[in-house]
Amino acid sequence: MSGEVDPGVGRLPDFLGLGAERAATTWLHNCLAQHPDVFVPPGKEVHYYSTHRERSLGWYTKHFAEAPAGIMAGEISPSYLHDADPAAVRDALPNARLIVILRQPMARTRSAFELYYREKPEVTLSQALRESTHLVTRSLYADALTRWQNTFGVERVGVWLHDDVSQDPIGTFAAVCRFLGVDDEVVPEATGETFNRVLFPRLQKHFYDVRLGWVVSLISSSAIGAIIKRTARQRAATASDPASGAVWEELAERFLADIDRLESTINRDLSAWRATCGG
Repeated sequence: MSGEVDPGVGRLPDFLGLGAERAATTWLHNCLAQHPDVFVPPGKEVHYYSTHRERSLGWYTKHFAEAPAGIMAGEISPSYLHDADPAAVRDALPNARLIVILRQPMARTRSAFELYYREKPEVTLSQALRESTHLVTRSLYADALTRWQNTFGVERVGVWLHDDVSQDPIGTFAAVCRFLGVDDEVVPEATGETFNRVLFPRLQKHFYDVRLGWVVSLISSSAIGAIIKRTARQRAATASDPASGAVWEELAERFLADIDRLESTINRDLSAWRATCGG
């Protein structure tokens, strides 16, 4: 257990969830929030080391002010994997443990496009990729992960796959708990729930920010939520332009090269990922 408090700035986190985006990070946040030995801010996604670097350290530590002494505290901000500076994070949190969940890149890009399309339903796939390059770049993991491993050491960076969460959520969460050094026999209700789908992006973020995430979960798990998600997927699937097939083929080649490098980086068999890319 940690729970160290710097008298000058307040409580700092003991762990960070780095991402990837659209890769079960909300599932992870909700599971950790239900663990008695762990504290995470109710709003998730603080993004202090990426989007909010202009904010004061005092602003950041306020997110952990309610953490009881003697338990692990941390936060999950999926932008960190690609957008945060590992050296800056190490300087502030030299003993932090880092959690990473990676999703098959084609699947992650499709999921990110669905979200993008929900906000801008007039765009085609090609337009979206031109307007928002991170739809693709945040599906490339090898370089980003290597930077974190080189900065913190491989032993401080725990890596899991979205496939692990899908196939064995209880076992995966237990492994995360062991990595953090907390009781691995706790089985939160959230381990069996799926949070990856976003219903209304801006509105959902607002609910989490004001600590009403339970409203989102209620709607998401309802029949109405299922209809909204199914309709959004169908609309995004039909948003492709005539060139979309060629676009996906080009992306698959790019992803295959990254998968080859990632496989040796994390020492996992990613043949199923290659198959999805046609490799």
